Amino acid sequence: MLKVMVVDDEMLIRKRIILGFDWEAMGYEIEDEAGDGAGALELFAQKQYDLAIVDIAMPGMNGIDLVKKIRELQYQTHIIFLTGHSDFKYAQQAIQYGVYDYILKPIHEEEFIAVLKKLHIKIEKENSRAVLFNELEKKKDYMDAVLQAKIFSDYLHDASRQDLEELIRESLGEAGICDEDAYRIILLRMDLFLKEHVEPSKQVEIVQEGCRGVIGNQPCLAVCDIYEDYMILILSSNHDGRTPIWKQEIEKLTDVLCKNTGGNVQCGISLLHSGTAQMGNAYAEAFSALNNAKILKENTLSYQAVKDRKNIYYKIPNQELKDLQYHITKNNFKGCQEIIRRIFKEMTDRCVNFECVVMNVNRLFMEMVDAGVVSELDIRRLLNGRHGAEQVLDNMADMEEMEEWCGNVIYTLLEGEIRLSLESRSLPVVEKTCGYIRDNYRDPGMTQTQIAESMCVSPSYLSGIFKKTMGVTMVQYLTMVRMEGARELLLESEYDVKDIAEMVGYHDEYYFSRCFKRQYGLSPMQIRKFSDSRRIRT
Repeated sequence: MLKVMVVDDEMLIRKRIILGFDWEAMGYEIEDEAGDGAGALELFAQKQYDLAIVDIAMPGMNGIDLVKKIRELQYQTHIIFLTGHSDFKYAQQAIQYGVYDYILKPIHEEEFIAVLKKLHIKIEKENSRAVLFNELEKKKDYMDAVLQAKIFSDYLHDASRQDLEELIRESLGEAGICDEDAYRIILLRMDLFLKEHVEPSKQVEIVQEGCRGVIGNQPCLAVCDIYEDYMILILSSNHDGRTPIWKQEIEKLTDVLCKNTGGNVQCGISLLHSGTAQMGNAYAEAFSALNNAKILKENTLSYQAVKDRKNIYYKIPNQELKDLQYHITKNNFKGCQEIIRRIFKEMTDRCVNFECVVMNVNRLFMEMVDAGVVSELDIRRLLNGRHGAEQVLDNMADMEEMEEWCGNVIYTLLEGEIRLSLESRSLPVVEKTCGYIRDNYRDPGMTQTQIAESMCVSPSYLSGIFKKTMGVTMVQYLTMVRMEGARELLLESEYDVKDIAEMVGYHDEYYFSRCFKRQYGLSPMQIRKFSDSRRIRT
C-alpha cells in the first residue's frame, strides 16, 4: 500500500477525502492528516510518504510554501494540489516544484479517482525501475569486487603474472595509494566469512567500514583472497613504519571487526614495502604472520615478531617417531594418539613458530604413511584433497585442530582393521552411495539428506558409516568426484571455465576455481595451459 498524507485546514474537507473513497481498493493507505503546513512538515521529518494531498490556500505556511520546503529537504513524495478557482494561478506556479496534478474544489469524485489510479501506475513503474537499478548496481558491485579479487589473488599467488601489474597500479591509484607510497599488507582471517557465504562486495564493505572507523581517510584497499578465503587489506603508511604504532592500530581494527561481525578475527601484518613489485613479498610476510598468529593464539601478529622468533627450533626425537611406527604396525590407536599429544604439547610449550610446526607435521605425516600400506588415493584422502600437508595446515585455525588432524590421519591408516567388523553391514550401502554420487554429481542441489533418502537410511547413519569406510565425508567425496569430472572436461573439451563449473554442479565460477586449486594445486586455466603445452611439445 502506498502511504498517503492529507493536508487541509478545513476538517470537513479532510474527513471527506479520508472517509469518502475506498483507498485500499486503489492501492493506497491514509497514514496521517494535518491541518496546516507546519504540522505536515513535522510529520515529514518522522516518516516517508508516497503521496501528499495538499490544499494550496492555508493560513501560515500555505501549500506552495510547504511543497517548496519538501523539495528543498529532498523528500521524494508525489504531490496532488487541492485548489479553488480563485487560487488557480498558484496551481500553475506549483508546476516548477514537480507537483503531479491539481484537483479543483469541490472535488469531482470520478476525476479524483482517475488521477489517483493513474498516479498509482506511475509510482509502481518508478518503484520497479528503482528495484531494477538497485539490483543492477548490486550485481555491478559484486562483479567489480570479484574481478578485483581475481586480479590481486592471481598476482599475489603467481609471481609470473606480471601482465596484471598495470591493473594492480590502477586499483591502488583509485584507492589513493601511489606506486611510490609505503604500504603494508594485512591479511585477515574472519570467522564470519569462513563460516557463512558473504558476497565479495559485502566483505569489502564490512572491512572498509571498519577501517574508516579506525584510520579515518588514510588510503587503503580491501580485496578478497579467492584462493585462501582471507581478506587482503593494503594500507598506505603515513607513519615512520615502526611496528608498535601499526600493531596498536590493527589491534583496534581487529576489535572493531570482531564486534561488527560477531566472530573471531585474526590478522598478520607485513613489513613496510613500496612499489607493486614488492607486493608478492609483502603478501608472503603477512601470510606467515597470520599462520604464526594462529599457532601462538594471537589475534594480531607482525612479520617482524615472526623474524625475531626465528631461532626457536624443535625437532621430533627419532625415538618418538620409531615408537609411532611401532604402534601403527600394532594397530594401537591409543598409543599413537598419546605420542601425537606429547609432540604437540612440546611444540606448544616451546611456542615454536608455524614453519617449525609444518616441518614437524610433515615428518609425522611421512612416518605415518611409511608405517602403513597406502595408495595414492589414500594419500589424497588423508590430505583432504589438498596439494600437500602444508596446505592442510594453512587452512586450520589453531594447534588443537592440527593435532586433531594428525589423530584423524592415524585413525584412517588403522581403519582397515577397525572397520572389518562393520564391513559386511556398511560396505554395500557405501558402495551404492559412491555410485549414486558419481552418477548425479552434476546436480548443484545435491544434499546429504537427498542421498540418504535415495539409500533408504537416515542421514546421520549414512554420514557415519561413509566417513568410517571411505576416510572422507560425503561432501568431500562429492567435491573430489566433481573436481575429477571438471579436470577431464578441461583436458578433453573446449568449454570455458564458467560452463565447466556449471556442468559439474557449481553456480559460482570463482568458488569452483578455488576448490579446483585446492584439489590439484593449480587453477583450471593452469591445468588447461599445462595440458596444451604438453600436446604442443608432443
